[in-house]
Formats: sequence, C-alpha cells, structure tokens
Amino acid sequence: MPSQVRKRFGQHFLVDQGIIDRIFQTINVRSDQRLLEIGPGRGELTAGLSRLSNRVVAIELDRDLVKNLESKYPNTSFIQGDVLKQPLENYEGFRVVGNLPYEISTPLITKLIENVQVIDMHFMLQREVAQRLVAQPRTKEYGRLSVVVQYWCEVSSLFNVEPESFQPPPKVRSSFVCLRPKETVPEDIDYQDFKRVVSLAFSQRRKTLRNSLKELSIGWDTSEISSRLRADEVSLEQYLTLTRQLTAKSDSKKGL
Repeated sequence: MPSQVRKRFGQHFLVDQGIIDRIFQTINVRSDQRLLEIGPGRGELTAGLSRLSNRVVAIELDRDLVKNLESKYPNTSFIQGDVLKQPLENYEGFRVVGNLPYEISTPLITKLIENVQVIDMHFMLQREVAQRLVAQPRTKEYGRLSVVVQYWCEVSSLFNVEPESFQPPPKVRSSFVCLRPKETVPEDIDYQDFKRVVSLAFSQRRKTLRNSLKELSIGWDTSEISSRLRADEVSLEQYLTLTRQLTAKSDSKKGL
C-alpha cells in the first residue's frame, strides 16, 4: 500500500540543502509559533521545523513514512491520513508549510482559505499552479483559482526551484509561494454569490459576460462593467462589483 500511495501522489523529496536553507530563511519561524506541515515525506523540512518550534503538527499519507518520522522527531505530532479528509479548522492560528503534490494543491488551498484562519501558508507547488495563483487579468494563467484565492489572500511567488533539487527529479518545475490571508474581506459580499459569478464566467471563458452570466439576469444597461468583456479580462474588483449588483437585485426582490 505505501508504494502505491507514493506512486499515486508522485512524491518527490526535496534534497537540495541550499533550497531548504532558503525556505527557512524565507519563512523565519519563531519558537512560539504553531506550525502545520503538509506532507513531510522523509522529513526534509520537519528536521528544521522541529528544531525551531516544539509546536509542530505534520500530516502525512504514507504510513511507513510516519513511523520513521515519529522515531526521529518525538517532539512533533504526526497524523497519518489524507489531509483533505482532516478537520483543518482545528489549526486556526497556525502557520502552514508544505511540499504539495499536484493532485491535492488546488483542493487543499481552497479548503484552507475558505475554512481556516491561519497566519500564513508557504507551499512548494508545481510552477503552473503557482503562476495561476498570482496571475493577473488578460494573461493565459488567469482563471477561477486566481480570483478566488486573491479574494482571500495576498499571494507572492517567492522563488523557483528546478527538478534537480528533488529526488527523484520531477518532470515539472516548481515554485515556492506565500499566501497571506487578508486582514479583512468585503463585508457586503455574499461569498457564495461571488463564487457563482466567477465559476459561471470561467466555465465559458471565451464567451462574453453577457453570455456566460446570462442565467444571473444582470442589468447590463446600468452596469459599470461592460458585458462585452470575457472572463479573463475582468479584475477581482470588477467581479466584486458584479456580485454586489447580483446581491442588490436579490435583496430588492425580497423586499417586494
């Protein structure tokens, strides 16, 4: 089973000490901070985290890896299981660190930003995912993930990491990113409405907003947003404006 798990998630262990040192310089862990490590693998980052703080929790899918880690780092709490099935709301106020497999990066980031108030998140990601997180309008990487994550967080791509820094070397390049939750999000926004607007727009990203959002009955004649724009031409602030229009129209109907 463990070998099947490793194959399924395509684990590539970080072995470049220069990159490991750079990660620790970047995240600057303090001894009083609580840390959640996602996918510790063979403990490349766990070793440093456990030295810097005695309040580390690590979630690892591979049972054999967990047994090995527990013997090496007794001051770290290890949880064996699928991180996507864990009650992550238990980790409010933690800092989160991880080398994320491609298969879980998007659902995990979405789960964290929507459900848990953490201090920050530092992840090693496939560069394609990192580019989507930081993407701006009118670029090919800009999409639903860009808008939703930027609604919640300030996102920075900190540095790139080449395949040779891992064992075995992956077929893709990686980037180390930081997601820092914003202190506040708009109070006048219904988040479910916001997600619906963004999802519908990008479900048909080459169509104009008038076509992709037609089921929402937005009053384009009075809207400050052009109905001729396509999904990837619309900024976060413009999506917020469209959501406010939708919410205002819904409230108006309720008042009748």
